[in-house]
Amino acid sequence: MSCNATNKTFFYPWKGILRHKQFIFTYGTLMLSSSQGIPSKLYGFKRVANYVLDNKYYQTESKQKYAAFNLIQTNKCGDYTNGVLIPFSAYDLDFLRKEEYMYDMTLVSVIPDKGGNVVAHCLVCNNELYVNNECLPHKQYLSKCKYVATLYGNSFQREYQETSYYFQNGKAITIPDSYWLEK
Repeated sequence: MSCNATNKTFFYPWKGILRHKQFIFTYGTLMLSSSQGIPSKLYGFKRVANYVLDNKYYQTESKQKYAAFNLIQTNKCGDYTNGVLIPFSAYDLDFLRKEEYMYDMTLVSVIPDKGGNVVAHCLVCNNELYVNNECLPHKQYLSKCKYVATLYGNSFQREYQETSYYFQNGKAITIPDSYWLEK
C-alpha cells in the first residue's frame, strides 16, 4: 500500500486536468455532491480543520476566523482519513472551481472500503493565505460534515470524527465531540 501522493499536482484552477471521466476523493461537505459515492480511505494524509472559511458561507458576528477541512500529507501509513470517491468530469470543473477555491488537485492512491485501489484526485490547499493552523473548526460546518458522514453509515461517521483534527498549540489533535453539533 502506498502512503504517498503520486507527485502529480494540478495547481488551481487545474488547467489540463481532464481527458476523461475521473474520480475525486472527497472528505468534507463535498461528499454530499453525488449519490454515487464510494466510501474509501486515503493513507498517508490527515484531515485537518485549517482552511480559512470565507464568511459568505458561514456568517458570524465574531472576528474570529474559522476553518473548514483540508488535507495534510504526512507520508505515514498509520495516518489516514476516510472519505468518499465520487466520479467527476469536465462538466463538474466550474462548480469545483467555485466551491473549492485555492485548493490544488493532487493525484493519490485511494482504497475503497469494498476493496481494490483507485487513482483519484484530492483537494489540498497549501496556499499560506488560505491555511491557518490557529483557526478553530467552524461548528456549523462540522455539523454539516457529520450529517453527510452519517449518510454513509454510523461506523463511517464514527471513524470520520475519529480521524478529523485541528491544531492546538501547534499539534494536530482529534476534534472533541463537543465541537460536532447536532443538525
